[in-house]
Amino acid sequence: MKKIYSILIILIILILFNSSIIDEDERSEIIINYYDDIAMTSPIKGSLWRLYKVASIDTIIENNQVEAHKILPLIDDIKINKDTSAIEVLEAIGFEKIHESLIKMNEAESNNLIFYESYTDENGQIVFNNLDKGLYLGVEIKATEYHMLSDPFLISLPNTNKEGEEVSMSYEVEPKAILSGNLKVEKKLMGDDVEQDRKWNIKLSLPEGRYRYETSFNQRGFIESGDTVAIKGGEYIVVYDVLAGSEYEIKEIEANQDGYSTKYENHHGKISFKDNISAVITNSRNRIVNTGVIDYSSIINPLISSCLVTIFILIIAMNRKDKRER
Repeated sequence: MKKIYSILIILIILILFNSSIIDEDERSEIIINYYDDIAMTSPIKGSLWRLYKVASIDTIIENNQVEAHKILPLIDDIKINKDTSAIEVLEAIGFEKIHESLIKMNEAESNNLIFYESYTDENGQIVFNNLDKGLYLGVEIKATEYHMLSDPFLISLPNTNKEGEEVSMSYEVEPKAILSGNLKVEKKLMGDDVEQDRKWNIKLSLPEGRYRYETSFNQRGFIESGDTVAIKGGEYIVVYDVLAGSEYEIKEIEANQDGYSTKYENHHGKISFKDNISAVITNSRNRIVNTGVIDYSSIINPLISSCLVTIFILIIAMNRKDKRER
């Protein structure tokens, strides 16, 4: 009899719970509003985002008890609750950071998940609609120029209030933009005794991270703080999307060596948003030319000094002679 009462109670709870659910016809959506500024006057266009469904949200009955809004992870080997962070979920899926403005998802793991992908429009917005109930992970896959990747986020649909009641199937999120700028380092040679084919090792001190770079001779790669790149006179390197507001410094390993005089321009400072800072390292060296003309100054100057000493001695001797004659 008690078992029958328990079942009836559970059925009543389920009926009451279902009656409080938001109308199924209501649009379920997550809207991303992405801007450079807090005032939302400068939209970021062309940023690529993915939205992964990483957990289901359902009502379950366990041990004759009803648990509403139960989170059921869709990823192996992770427990998701209200204290779980977005980066923990992202790491559970698996990804590779190509550089500070691009990541590659672990397709083997993420292919098992439902995901949606889109670019921000001219208003800096993406609307992911017609979504099922669940927990969603938003992650920026590719940032636009002069931007680094924003932090991932977790959103639950439906949203619930403090009492655990469903209040909305729509959610707007405003990711924080991480601004950046570019750094160009150019090598110049001056004088008639320079080595045009010599490579000079340039050491770059940058904020922590992995950055994309290109050279004027079509070499591409990635660089971190403390790494060196070798370039010749007349060549340059451009490091892209370095954190705005951070400090940088460049140093030539062979500076002021082998008879060269080294001069820096903008070799240290701060990166600015949407700025292309240009740093220049100039090495100068000239030949010492033998013109065939004798430099008599090297002979005359010692002679003049010697004559002056002789005259001084003679004056003293003559003064002594005059004194004795008196």
